[in-house]
Amino acid sequence: MSVVAAAPLSPATLERLADGLPGPAQHLAELAELHRQLDALVRQGVEAWLTTLPGQAREAAGALFEAGGKRLRPALVMLAAQAAGGRPEAALPVASAVELLHTGTLLHDDVIDQGEQRRGQPTARVVYGNSVAVLAGDYCFFAALEALLAANDAALMARAVEVARELARGELLQLERRGGAPATERECLEIAACKTGALFAFATWGGARAAQAGPVVEARLDQLGRHLGVAFQLADDLLDLGADPQTLGKELGQDLVGGTPTLPLVYALEADPTLAASLAELAAGPTTPERCAEVAARIRTSGAPERVLARLRVELSQATAGLAPLPPSPARTALAELLRRVERRALEAISR
Repeated sequence: MSVVAAAPLSPATLERLADGLPGPAQHLAELAELHRQLDALVRQGVEAWLTTLPGQAREAAGALFEAGGKRLRPALVMLAAQAAGGRPEAALPVASAVELLHTGTLLHDDVIDQGEQRRGQPTARVVYGNSVAVLAGDYCFFAALEALLAANDAALMARAVEVARELARGELLQLERRGGAPATERECLEIAACKTGALFAFATWGGARAAQAGPVVEARLDQLGRHLGVAFQLADDLLDLGADPQTLGKELGQDLVGGTPTLPLVYALEADPTLAASLAELAAGPTTPERCAEVAARIRTSGAPERVLARLRVELSQATAGLAPLPPSPARTALAELLRRVERRALEAISR
């Protein structure tokens, strides 16, 4: 899959797209209640599937789900369905499947990355071992496909298989660049589009599909989700360089220590090629938190975070265009607010 850089929309265009959207302050209480209701539905759906896992696999996946997390992806499904004129309940199979797919990828990622913490808790691989973590992740993938069978929609099943392939492709592309030749900007954006954008796009497209909104709205919400996912990943890459570990829910500098190719690293190496030796030293290990923080500080002062923020804003402008066919509603307002929050998340990472 290729990733083509898109020019940001003009301020006038963005203003026109947002025309008719009530200000967030007018709907805070309503949006909070909407989120509570949708999250309760998703919890019921996912927990029902998690109970089908056997023994330690159920404990491993259940502990990860109960540890919290933003549950952003299933929320996107439900919000997209409601914004497209459908009932959120109709999108519950898709929302459950999306969260199960995400849970499976996290269980696998922690094994691949040798992660010690996730959502502020020891990872499943630390508590139960790699074998249980991998098999629990596999089971979550199968449960996601089974959940989608309830929708009785061949297009949903086909798209889920495509998403699973993109998730694996993104992970493989990332692994190929660990400890090898430096990644390029294009490769980092492709990895982000596969690993994060694909599932976000499935969430928003699937919500529109459940609402029977038609191909035009489906395509626009697909666009919204894919670009939002890439922007979210870029913000996550920035947070790895300077967030509070308690807020982040995992160890700081995991990308640096693991040799993971990210856009901040690509831009930092362009600005300061001498960083390559320090990054190789961290990846080779062992290292200390102080040394990791020192390298992260050099990246933060290289100008790379500001370049990443500019690219993130390009992605968000394209995501915002996906709101165009949706009529004003609390769900549409919530989607617009999510876009703004991703930018604020990145800004907070840069300002630390």
